[in-house]
Amino acid sequence: MPEADLLARANGLLESPMVVGDWPLGFYSRERLFSVAARRGFVEPGLAPLP
Repeated sequence: MPEADLLARANGLLESPMVVGDWPLGFYSRERLFSVAARRGFVEPGLAPLP
């Protein structure tokens, strides 16, 4: 069932470290993450590659 798969994936995401509010700051500096360029589109991380 596609719904069951989606539910399992959503629950997995909610249990992952990505839910922590400052998770992106492990990959992006505050300046880059909150920049105009980042608000307008995708910017590459500057501190570490994304998983």
